[in-house]
Amino acid sequence: MKMDIKYKCICLCTLLFVMFVGVSTNGDFLPRTTRLQYNMAELISIGSKLPANYRHPTCLKQLPAEMKLRKRGKRGGLRQRIRKRKHRPYLPTLIIGNVQSLNNKVDELSAHVKFQHNFRTSSAMCFTETWLKDDITNSHVNIDGFDLIRGDRTKASGKKKGGGVCMYVNRKWCHPNNIHVKVRSCSPNIEVLSVSLRPFYLPREFTQVLLTTVYIPPSANANSAAEEVSNIIHDLDSSAPDAIHIINGDFNHSSLKTSNNNYYQHVNCSTRKHKILDLCYTNISDAYKSCQLAPLGRSDHNLVHLIPKYRPVVQREPVKTISIKQWTPDVIDDLRESLQSTDWHMFVNTNTSVNELTETITSYINFCIETVVPSKVVRIYPNNKPWITKTVKELINRKKGIFAQKNEDKLREVQKEIKCIIRMEKVKYKRKVEDRKSVV
Repeated sequence: MKMDIKYKCICLCTLLFVMFVGVSTNGDFLPRTTRLQYNMAELISIGSKLPANYRHPTCLKQLPAEMKLRKRGKRGGLRQRIRKRKHRPYLPTLIIGNVQSLNNKVDELSAHVKFQHNFRTSSAMCFTETWLKDDITNSHVNIDGFDLIRGDRTKASGKKKGGGVCMYVNRKWCHPNNIHVKVRSCSPNIEVLSVSLRPFYLPREFTQVLLTTVYIPPSANANSAAEEVSNIIHDLDSSAPDAIHIINGDFNHSSLKTSNNNYYQHVNCSTRKHKILDLCYTNISDAYKSCQLAPLGRSDHNLVHLIPKYRPVVQREPVKTISIKQWTPDVIDDLRESLQSTDWHMFVNTNTSVNELTETITSYINFCIETVVPSKVVRIYPNNKPWITKTVKELINRKKGIFAQKNEDKLREVQKEIKCIIRMEKVKYKRKVEDRKSVV
């Protein structure tokens, strides 16, 4: 009895399915293909009706609906842009966090670097509470492909255990010779490690990257710690005003909100339970997007992946074109001859007032300049340095020619000359800006 009921149910479902397919295909039980086919004559007749610029939106309306071009493209988004640029991001990609003892988590961190893309391609990894001591050598905590810079806790902190900061810098992003330690400080309130970096690629508007990692213990005085960090930031900014400065670390109960108004905080995901203790400040607004990562080992702090969303100035601002006059000695001689051959008494006799005479002569001189002096259209990019003048560009082009000739002696001489000229042009630009400010 049960088998009969089951068999009847199967038959009923099959019948309903066949009826549904028949209705949806206008009675044809085999579904028809939706792809249309054209013969040669039909395609030629359609193409003859379209103009040459048939991809224009107004021309596409003349195509049959089934032949209109589909929008095609590639995957977009912040992560895809970073993957495409690999080790040449506009700003360094960072992984920061409080690891609470690095020595027993090196194996896990090495595995992340080997098998996970976001760790392997990160420009730098900054960690606090490393708990490293002098008896733990760099060979114990080294990671392949990264250079380690340590800032261990010293006796100046007044504590024996814990603390310490460190950085891992990716060698594919920055050469070891371009890593310079600027500040390595330890006090009862803060532990700071600051490094100057000149990576293989950096937008022209920045001269270098200042990367600072800070750890403020829970027992520290919040106001004193913020003041000490602000003093260090001020000194670093004064030494490199055109650098991108990135300050990250475990700030606990302190912050830089009131002491540094020119810095922006980018971490908006929780790092310890529901609190945001690990912060990242930069001197650029909208520089990073923060993503939460799993903690290392048994640490109670989550890691933070900072993905740069900064766009260089050359991509954000349009290129300007201006017309300039080319004042060469030959052009100046031609202009002098045209002005000397002018009958100036004619202007005096035909004008009745001084104002009218001045306006007439000025217009005539401008007319001579426009006709005699040739013009040149120059493109000005928004990331051009103001002290890179025509003289500097000519010397750089000369250096390229000498390099092609493989003359090492002349190459050294022209390099010294370029360095000297750039220094002089910077001084001129500085005086020019100071004079403008004094006038205002």
